[in-house]
Amino acid sequence: MLPADVFAAYATGALFAHAVGHEPRKGDRRRVLAFFAFLFAPVATLLLLLFPGWRTMYVLDAPPLWLVCSLGPVQVLLGLAGFLRTRMLLRLGRARHAEWETVAGWAAVLTSLVHGWDGSGYRRVLSSSEEMLLGWGAADAARFLLSPVGVSVVLLGAVLIAVQLSLLVRFAARGHRMADIADTATATYLILRLLGSVSLRAGAAAATAAVALHLLRL
Repeated sequence: MLPADVFAAYATGALFAHAVGHEPRKGDRRRVLAFFAFLFAPVATLLLLLFPGWRTMYVLDAPPLWLVCSLGPVQVLLGLAGFLRTRMLLRLGRARHAEWETVAGWAAVLTSLVHGWDGSGYRRVLSSSEEMLLGWGAADAARFLLSPVGVSVVLLGAVLIAVQLSLLVRFAARGHRMADIADTATATYLILRLLGSVSLRAGAAAATAAVALHLLRL
């Protein structure tokens, strides 16, 4: 979804910086750039071309050409910005600030997907057509997963997540030269712990933001 893309790209770049840690290696920035340029941005652009209504949360039936052309470059720049800024904070010893770069980014993603601008975010996300959105019910969530939109999102998302996790583990194993990271299994555990911590805090922040937005609309 386009509203979440901005935050997701930045937050993903920040996650890569945490995996690299305080001792970045030559080529890390190039690998991050390649991930966004050759996978993250193309997947987002492909979904926009295939399902423009869903990608724009049914605000636009046909997104303008400038939006289609700019989406990829913007995501690449934001992903790289998240990586470089978070890495800078880590090198300056500001670990807590660096953590919140990631947490705030994912909290913004969850808030935009679950609440949106009018409280209907999750219904827009789980609707495969505007008609389904207008008459949305709980049973439509399962129908969405079996629709062309849902199947495409699950398949492309699985590839994206698998590559991202592989890179995160690789960065952790190569970038952190410390006694507590002796092998890939340990690096995998540390990455999963990082993702769990970020998910819990981002979820709590998103829930708080959703409640606050709901109260403001009353």
